[in-house]
Amino acid sequence: LNNLEKSKGKENNVFTDIRAIPLDLNGALLGTSTLLRMRASGEKLLISDVQTGSAFLLNSDGSLISRISKIGRGPGEYSVLQSCAYRDISVFILADDTEVLEYSIKGDYITQATLSQSAHDFIFLKEKRDIAFLIPRYEGEEDIEDRLVITDSSFQPIKSYFPEEYQLYYNG
Repeated sequence: LNNLEKSKGKENNVFTDIRAIPLDLNGALLGTSTLLRMRASGEKLLISDVQTGSAFLLNSDGSLISRISKIGRGPGEYSVLQSCAYRDISVFILADDTEVLEYSIKGDYITQATLSQSAHDFIFLKEKRDIAFLIPRYEGEEDIEDRLVITDSSFQPIKSYFPEEYQLYYNG
């Protein structure tokens, strides 16, 4: 914190302040910290817990809005949660490699879409209603060339890329 205070006012600051926010998860326990991912969306926080298969939507003060944990095989359920995002009062969960499930802010199942290929992670693009999906590369997989797929809001691919940085990273 001392270095942060000394560097205030400089243009190259990465952080302007650090806050500790106690989380009220209503008695739910989180899994291993290495399997947690937190994303901010406006005044909301979304925690993806891969180990427990849960998504926690919180207000910026750390108070719980909803917990989504739909482990199973029926409609609106999933086996493995991979990633989550929040937009337009809905929580979206990428699960089981190809499924994108939408839930209401209270955790009620709304709809589900199936992607044409496996995805590892996703993010909503700010400028448009499009979504970017990161496609994993598995050993011996030559038929899928592009690793970044952009879809429209109905999850239909509209363009794709193979970033040079991705290729350099995976080839050492």
